[in-house]
Amino acid sequence: IVGVEVDNQVRRKNGGSGKRKLKGKAKRLVQPLSFYFSDANLRKDRFIISTMNKDPDGYFPVKLFLKFNKVKQVTSQIKDVIKAIKHLDLLELSPDEKKVRRKNPVIAEKDVDACSVYVVCENICFKYCLHDPRTWLHRAFQYFRVFEGEHS
Repeated sequence: IVGVEVDNQVRRKNGGSGKRKLKGKAKRLVQPLSFYFSDANLRKDRFIISTMNKDPDGYFPVKLFLKFNKVKQVTSQIKDVIKAIKHLDLLELSPDEKKVRRKNPVIAEKDVDACSVYVVCENICFKYCLHDPRTWLHRAFQYFRVFEGEHS
């Protein structure tokens, strides 16, 4: 669902605006950045929330994304992060482009379980897998928070 929402956001942003289609590193950053600022993540992510709460206008420093694993895997350049942010309807940059925040506040959810998806994999036979099944599972869930009790 997040991927579909991201694609729609990028299309709306590009549609009729004369902007070039997002490519390369910036394109690969769109999904992780969208996740970091999603309702589900911001309800639980203490680091991002506490950092935004320290800023009087509720911004998060863009340069801090360069320390996030999903961002580090793609780029070490802040310009790539800024380019991706500019293509997301969900986010807005500060006038100096050094900070970012959501355009709309997080929608509060009283029931945390209603915001979470739990996946339990038990008794799965990977005897005939061509590749390590953990690699496939990791890729399938790479944009979601790692949960406690993960078994290898």
